[in-house]
Amino acid sequence: MIIAELKKEHIPPIIVMCNNVFGENYIQPNYLTEYLDLEHKNCLVCINDGIVIGFITYEAFNRNDFLQEILKDNESFVSVINGFEELIIIKQVVVASNYRKQGIASSLLKKVLEDLKHRNHLIFCFAWKKNENTVLKNILKRANFKIKTTIENYWEQDSLVHQYNCSFCGSPPCVCSSEVYIKKCP
Repeated sequence: MIIAELKKEHIPPIIVMCNNVFGENYIQPNYLTEYLDLEHKNCLVCINDGIVIGFITYEAFNRNDFLQEILKDNESFVSVINGFEELIIIKQVVVASNYRKQGIASSLLKKVLEDLKHRNHLIFCFAWKKNENTVLKNILKRANFKIKTTIENYWEQDSLVHQYNCSFCGSPPCVCSSEVYIKKCP
């Protein structure tokens, strides 16, 4: 098993994985192509016997863009991000269903944290919450992320705009919530 940078040939199996995990059309090929082309976007894949079995995406934002694009000017985060010029968001962490519970998501997260450890960042992860089950919760806690808040119906507007079907809710709108986890790095 190896962890490597995203390549173009990894995109089709990632799309299939995402359709199964998140729902039909949540991730589009052009979205993943940005992770090949843009310096502030990163994607690592986990490969086993030549097959992509998991991936993690993360992006860097400056303070103003983060407040406007991600938090929609949510004032409760202003004091949290003070002192940090660059903020990192872990966007997706996905492992193929038949490879779960084997430490793959933890390994992908660990690699990201290792890559960022020599820089002064605040790292956010918006973890998908379905009913009372928060995906990634235990992995994030083991990596010393702290929960900041829960945002109800976090994907509602996005699901309507992009017309994707949530694997839990079905057709738009998605009414799943997000638990926001934060970690200071280093």
